[in-house]
Amino acid sequence: MHPKNNQFSALSHTVLSEKPRLSRSLYTTLTATVTAVLLTLPNLVSAQVCNCLPNSTGPIFGDPTPFAGGMCDLGTIGTNESVAYAVSGDGRTVVGFINAGGGTLRRSTVWTPENGPQFLDTLITGTIPNPAVNSNGRARGVNGDGSIIVGNELINATTPRPVRWVNGVVEDLGTLNGFAGTESGNAFAVTPDGSTIVGWSVGLNQVGAVRARRTFRWVEGSTSGSPLNPQMQDIGTVTTDETERVWARNLSNDGTTVVGYYDFSTGDDRGYRWVEGGNFGLAHNPEIQDLGTLRTDQGGFNQAWDVNSNGTIVAGYAENDAGLNRAYRWVEGAQNGFSANPEMFDLGTLRSDQNGQARAYGISSNGNVVVGFAQNDDGNFQAFRWLRNGSDGPAANPEMQSLGTLRTDQRGTSFAWGVSDDGSTVVGESDTDDGFRRAFIWRSVLQDLENLIKSFQPLANDGELAAANQQFAIGHLIDQTLLAEKETSRMRLGGWLANTADTRSDDIGEQTNAIGTLTYGRGLDGKTTLGATVSISATDLGRNNFDPSTGYGASLWAEYSETGLARSGWQAGAAIGWGQVSSEITRGRDLANVTEVEGEADLRTWGARATAGYGFQNETWLVTPSASIYYFDTKRDSYAESGADFLGRYDSFSVGRSMASLEISAERSVSEKGILELTLGLEHDFDEDRVTLNGQSDVPGQENFSIESNLDRRNTRAFVRSTYSYHLDENSILSAVFRVGQAAYGSHAQMIGGLRFEWKF
Repeated sequence: MHPKNNQFSALSHTVLSEKPRLSRSLYTTLTATVTAVLLTLPNLVSAQVCNCLPNSTGPIFGDPTPFAGGMCDLGTIGTNESVAYAVSGDGRTVVGFINAGGGTLRRSTVWTPENGPQFLDTLITGTIPNPAVNSNGRARGVNGDGSIIVGNELINATTPRPVRWVNGVVEDLGTLNGFAGTESGNAFAVTPDGSTIVGWSVGLNQVGAVRARRTFRWVEGSTSGSPLNPQMQDIGTVTTDETERVWARNLSNDGTTVVGYYDFSTGDDRGYRWVEGGNFGLAHNPEIQDLGTLRTDQGGFNQAWDVNSNGTIVAGYAENDAGLNRAYRWVEGAQNGFSANPEMFDLGTLRSDQNGQARAYGISSNGNVVVGFAQNDDGNFQAFRWLRNGSDGPAANPEMQSLGTLRTDQRGTSFAWGVSDDGSTVVGESDTDDGFRRAFIWRSVLQDLENLIKSFQPLANDGELAAANQQFAIGHLIDQTLLAEKETSRMRLGGWLANTADTRSDDIGEQTNAIGTLTYGRGLDGKTTLGATVSISATDLGRNNFDPSTGYGASLWAEYSETGLARSGWQAGAAIGWGQVSSEITRGRDLANVTEVEGEADLRTWGARATAGYGFQNETWLVTPSASIYYFDTKRDSYAESGADFLGRYDSFSVGRSMASLEISAERSVSEKGILELTLGLEHDFDEDRVTLNGQSDVPGQENFSIESNLDRRNTRAFVRSTYSYHLDENSILSAVFRVGQAAYGSHAQMIGGLRFEWKF
């Protein structure tokens, strides 16, 4: 997300020193030659174009990146070793250092798509520092678009200073003690807009001969910081010990939350979170809080290394009861984490027994992706990418995916130090086949940004289609009534199939509904029947992003006929029903270079109907005109996607619809046991809501969205229906029903066929 430091350098350098090397004499000769060449280069050294980075802003279709879900070597300048600490928010610019000669000479480096690796300007004019001197020149962090880089550079042979590079030009930020040449410091992180920087500096307080290192927050244009450096603020200490040393490692997007660690009185580092204006800390400094550990007694070690965009989720590593360092994800207000520290979650390791060590160093803007390194079953530390609800890791820890190494056998050691805002791009260092460590970039599946943005509109459209289909099922449910004679019971078992062909011009897939109903009615006085109906349904919406599971419904109803089963005279009825279905919801369907992501939510609909009509005999036909009023209300629950880089979180929605239906039906006997009924009808929606999709996402340009369905809806629809009923005996009837009519959505007719079996007892 922002800058990452190699505080685990002891392990990193130990691993490096254990790698196979050239003979010392040959190595010395080669490094001396390389150094001589480097001394002739200007401070900004160009190299070949870096094919490991996308040659565009953000992921695009046709990106020539020569890897897919794997590591790519970022390259070096003249030597064999390099480290990448951070990547810009857009995943396009990488910063770190290159070992630019013998010994410990390191040059701050930026990798860009156009120029590959380039050395950054130093604070020392003339030639670069003597290779025998440890320069500690390192670029640590970079802002959102790569225009501002922060890190440290020497101002003399031994003193590092926090710096920033703005469009390639270096600037000394000074220290909390001003700009005196003997004071040191380091910058680690910068906000996406470049206005706020954090790091450490020698503090203003001095006890005896001890001068403490303190966290600084540098705010461009500020006048309220240190008297000697008004843009640089000391955020204070966690305890009252003035010799306490405090380091910053990262900050939130708005710069108001800082995370890092401090020296505790026991000698252990302790992770902290500082929030401007906060009140959760100690009396002397309420803005800063200790994050605790993974030990039951809350003692031991912790370092906080990164924080998400809004400052509520922290990544780092802490000691557990076994004395091991474990990667953690701390979530403000959580209650289901470690028992003694419920806001802190142990992320596990890459080992099948989930023992061993792990450390987290980077986190995505939404907090759902964490990167670092963990032990595997070979005993090696390897870079990991932990994805909330992910499934690419080992069986024992599917959320933690090993990123492998730059070795062809995928063995050895690698460390992940930084991650892009969206979590799709990871940078760090890795062993290579020749025994050196090299800066790497790892990227998940490339996605087309334009199509990612397009993937949200179909969710609004398909949500409206899913709601309409459930309303159809509930409408059918509350239409299932019957008449029974006085003090007798009737039951009806029905099966129905409805189909509407697809309309590709509107991206509406074929819609199929299968509905089964069981209806029971009890006659009260020969005119009025009370009853209930239950239903089970299955819906297939074709290319729709909604994939409903089996739906269930139930209704209560009453029917009245002035003449009972003769059904002449006044007719009336009323029903109320309810149904629910769970649905898997997929975003990204049929879009090129977009990873499909899924969520799950329930759809619930309740509906009501009131009907009035009048039946009269016209020669051999019983003619019944009638009118009905329907009302439906459908709610889709809120839900969140999981398991990919670009995720969405969706608010619930509720849509209502009021409909009037006019029918005229005519029936007559066509045989001794057979009755034919023909019906003409017209439906009209006189008040219907459109689905509006509201929510948030990680997709650039769609952070907050409100998208209304743009489907064309036919509000007035005609239909015809025919029913043939055959009396098997005096107590049972078998009926076949067929209806064809205009559909609410799409250009094709809706066709419905069904069979009913009814019996009395």
